[in-house]
Amino acid sequence: MKKLCPFLIILSACLWGTIGISVKELNSFGLGSMQVVFLRALATVLLMAPILFFYNKTLFKIKLKDIWCFIGTGIISIVLFTFFNFYTISLTSLSFASIMMYTAPFIMVFLAALFFKEKITFKKIFACIIAFVGCCFVAGIFGQDNGITTLSIFTGIASGFFYALYTVFSRFALKKGYMALTITFYTFVFSLIGSFPFINAKETFGIIVSAPESLTFVLIIAVFSTIAPYILYTSGLKGLESGIALILATAEPVVATIVGLIFYKEKLTLLSVIGIILVILSVIVLNLNKNGAETYKQ
Repeated sequence: MKKLCPFLIILSACLWGTIGISVKELNSFGLGSMQVVFLRALATVLLMAPILFFYNKTLFKIKLKDIWCFIGTGIISIVLFTFFNFYTISLTSLSFASIMMYTAPFIMVFLAALFFKEKITFKKIFACIIAFVGCCFVAGIFGQDNGITTLSIFTGIASGFFYALYTVFSRFALKKGYMALTITFYTFVFSLIGSFPFINAKETFGIIVSAPESLTFVLIIAVFSTIAPYILYTSGLKGLESGIALILATAEPVVATIVGLIFYKEKLTLLSVIGIILVILSVIVLNLNKNGAETYKQ
């Protein structure tokens, strides 16, 4: 199973890379970022509940003392991460939103030092500098890329911060013995609870009723951009350390960039290509050991 973990992470990243299509389409129906977060969580819970019920009812069981793990993955991470990510997509391009989300590996350097007492080394700082320069290239700060604003940069970095927290909280849940299906289900139960107060339910369902074709994209985002990739990613974490998982997950911005090029005719400049390469290179540098080999954790 451990040998499959890297492929599970890469496949999850590829599926996440297509999420922008559904987000853009749902935005076109008049649904805002938080409404999409809510509908995504609702559809995910409604689809997963019967799966857990018929597959293994014990997967519904969680201990009250462990509920903080799922509040962390569902509310603190997913609600805020997806809101900022979807909002960034609505402000700018798919590739920019995806690259900015992948400030997460570098944010993990400081989170790991804070929560797990891991050292902040020169190599880590160097990797962060490379990442920052790469993000600047992708953002068009050194070029002529239009549509990038201070707000979109802020929301992009915020999405990276809360994305990093999912890995932190989900690893705590895994250590407590919970299965990927259980973690994914309760993540979106709490995501549903956390997003509901911030939406107008009447308006949200009114849009769905007036444009029933929007349900297609709600289902697509729930199945192919939520249930499948989150189960794959959480399963992959069992055999990989968090940093390695985030390296492999950098396949997502590449897929998102390709999606943007094919479906939305987004520009791919030389500076954007250099930026993408620098971002991926910085994560690789960050997680190489002294012998140049990637360090896997049991």
